[in-house]
Amino acid sequence: MRITTKKLTLGFFVGVLAIAMLVPAIALAAPASSGRANTVVADAHAQMFEQRVINALRLRALRFENYAAMLERSQERLLELCDKVEAAGGDCDAIREQLQLSVRTMEQARVQEQLAANMFKGVPDAGDKRGAFSQARSQARESVRIMKQSRDQLRTAASMLQDMVGDLLDGLGETVSE
Repeated sequence: MRITTKKLTLGFFVGVLAIAMLVPAIALAAPASSGRANTVVADAHAQMFEQRVINALRLRALRFENYAAMLERSQERLLELCDKVEAAGGDCDAIREQLQLSVRTMEQARVQEQLAANMFKGVPDAGDKRGAFSQARSQARESVRIMKQSRDQLRTAASMLQDMVGDLLDGLGETVSE
């Protein structure tokens, strides 16, 4: 029985010693084999990031174009109403000027939006991704601000037209009561 206990103890110490020697060797070998894996993972992350940027740009362009189309439809309706008001005897020159200002502002917003889209496309390849993204986002906010300015100009034109129609109706009411 003594021989068996000595053999078991010796076997245990040899096993512990072997494990103690293998652990550092495995730890040193792990980075070399995981370096390629890290590169593959980094490439996959970069591709996913580019895909997210492309999807975000596509959705942003879609929202921008939908909003621009809505504003253009409103501009066309106001122009049609101006024609009717002019046929009734109103002077819509100031309203038409306001509408043209709104159209020019919308064109500026489109240019700014295109610039922002190009800046967003450059983010994945930039050295300072955070800084490039911040600049692109700032540019995108500027394009939205300009679009809102176009909307406000359109609202001003609509308000002017509404006031003119009210004045025309008041003039008609006074004519009828006389």
